[in-house]
Amino acid sequence: VLVADDHDLVRTGISRMLADIEGIEIIAQAVSGEEAISLYREFTPDVTLMDVRMPGIGGLEATRKICQINPHAKVIAVTV
Repeated sequence: VLVADDHDLVRTGISRMLADIEGIEIIAQAVSGEEAISLYREFTPDVTLMDVRMPGIGGLEATRKICQINPHAKVIAVTV
């Protein structure tokens, strides 16, 4: 799982919660849409949890770009 959120508390909390579940591995964390795209290219995670609102390229635009890289990408939009 790739977790992308610009808020450290949210990103860390989601990552810790998911890491406790058997069979789930957090392979990367991103603080921006740009970083999420880069990390997606590097790791090709099974699932990406994407914050909708982030500085720079937001989560929706990052999701579009990830889907251009891999039309079968699984991205879950997260907003708080």
